[in-house]
Amino acid sequence: LLLDPTANATLNILRASIIEDGLRLSNPLGDKTADGYDLGQEIAAFCTAVLADMQTTTDDVLWDMLRAIAIGSRVAELVWEQRTARSWYVLDSSTAVSQSQTLLTLRAVKVKPRRATAFVVDPYMNLHGLLALGSSGRGASSMVVGDGARNPDLLPRENFFVYSFRPEHGDPRGTTAYRAAFNPWNIKQQTYPELLKFLAQFASPSIYGTIGERAKPKPVPQADGTIVQKDPVTALQETLIQFQNGSAAAFDYGTLLNLIQSSGNGEAFFTTLTHCDQQIALGVLHQTLATLEAQYQARASSEVHQDTGDTIIRQAKRGLAEAFRRDCLRPLVRYNYGERAAQQLTPSVSLGSVEQQDLAKLITAIAQLARASYFDISQLPGVDTLLGLPVRAEAAALPTPADADQEDDQEGDPEEDQEDADASAN
Repeated sequence: LLLDPTANATLNILRASIIEDGLRLSNPLGDKTADGYDLGQEIAAFCTAVLADMQTTTDDVLWDMLRAIAIGSRVAELVWEQRTARSWYVLDSSTAVSQSQTLLTLRAVKVKPRRATAFVVDPYMNLHGLLALGSSGRGASSMVVGDGARNPDLLPRENFFVYSFRPEHGDPRGTTAYRAAFNPWNIKQQTYPELLKFLAQFASPSIYGTIGERAKPKPVPQADGTIVQKDPVTALQETLIQFQNGSAAAFDYGTLLNLIQSSGNGEAFFTTLTHCDQQIALGVLHQTLATLEAQYQARASSEVHQDTGDTIIRQAKRGLAEAFRRDCLRPLVRYNYGERAAQQLTPSVSLGSVEQQDLAKLITAIAQLARASYFDISQLPGVDTLLGLPVRAEAAALPTPADADQEDDQEGDPEEDQEDADASAN
């Protein structure tokens, strides 16, 4: 199905929109006065350095993992490596990790083919681990039901980064967004052969001829030198076929030639293909304007379509970010900083916010709220992120209206001071 241009475009639009801003890590403790804030900052910086040093960039890994939108789930193997801290990562002198300590870092996240692994679950859909392809001489299906504890070939769940797209009933295989697109895709596949037949027959006009009233059998020489008398209709048919494939032909006196042309241009076929493309986009994106042309659409309709697409993207961003934090970052923090730090200080993961379509209105609204002293200093980094600006390192206190009035009073105006003095004298 993904060989279809529309289906492939919907998948790539979703993947590009989800990871467009890249993966960002931040301290899960937003309050600087909170216990463990400095350690959380250090862990976030450490994890960022590890991800930047991987063999495959996180953007490429996440792009590949997002193929789960089409096939339900994606599995990647975590490859670890022991490295001395001072050899690649500069640590602060106050850190809990010494420069001479050997760290266990994430060297690579290798996405596996769909048929390379199988989920091992019990009858209650509890995931015990994964099986590799060919374990115990067997091929692997997408899921195996059994007692994982008794399987010697079972691979631990923590060795993998697993992303399941919208799982149902606890099934780790997830679901595909393209189930609803199958019927229109199937109709397209059946329409194309008929369209090719139409083009072959009617794209160029066909020729037909009428023999003259006095036409007689025509002598036609054969390869063996003999001559065969052919009836006029057969002879004319062969001549027309040669003329259709060539550039010139001769006809008997009285022969009439005519053209057969189609009265239409195959509109029914193209309308069907357009309808199927719309249904494929609607089934996956729940709207059509992201991939197809907007005909006779008002601006309000376009905004509704955009809001619908943004909702899908936001949900997918959160799901992928949480899966990455759970399977990749938490083990990384646990191996190097301990279980308690992993539970409380594993960095928060963000894939950015959905782009604001009307940025001018947003800027105006933020400016009005700032003048009304609505924002607290702790909210300013979030405002920067919302506007797509670099997050400020230190946020200065916002002036209040009272402060502005006080500043004006302090600066002073000679004319106003004179007026105040005259009023006081009166």
